[in-house]
Amino acid sequence: MLYIKSNFTGQKTLWKVFWLDGTLFGVVAGAMAAFVTNLAAVTAPVSSIWIGPFIMVAWLIWVVCGMWTCAFNSSWAGWAYVSRGYVIIVLGAIAIAGGRFLLSMNS
Repeated sequence: MLYIKSNFTGQKTLWKVFWLDGTLFGVVAGAMAAFVTNLAAVTAPVSSIWIGPFIMVAWLIWVVCGMWTCAFNSSWAGWAYVSRGYVIIVLGAIAIAGGRFLLSMNS
């Protein structure tokens, strides 16, 4: 639990947040979400299909908060600005994609 909490409190180094939490755990969370969603689509009611996307959203919030709060825990201060710029670009891309998805549902 302390490992999860350290992303929100800014106690972790930036490379651990980016490479371990963002990349390695991202692959694990994506595989787990895909497995759960496919399993739910075959065996469970329709409402359980949202478990996979919930896993991915929880992972995304955890990593984005970690990258923002742990940005200055790096050997070079420039990585902090690169990290925060990356977070802004990722959130902007998600907002644009989500907006386009919602607009396409109305037509």
